[in-house]
Amino acid sequence: MPPFCLTAVRWRTHKGNKQCKSAREQSSELMGYVRELTIVGLMDEKPMMIWAAHYLSALAKALMDDAELGMMC
Repeated sequence: MPPFCLTAVRWRTHKGNKQCKSAREQSSELMGYVRELTIVGLMDEKPMMIWAAHYLSALAKALMDDAELGMMC
């Protein structure tokens, strides 16, 4: 079990401000890093990089989910 919690709310987007667009852009950037970490981890046989990609993808998903909720409200 990791010593930190990825489900804790650290930010919140609201409809009508530019945070939703920024959150979507940041999520896209994070997913690019996830892709890179996964490829390097597999090719170099480094499971720590694959686990890092796993946790980073959860963060990107949470960010995207929050941005989507912010656009719907």
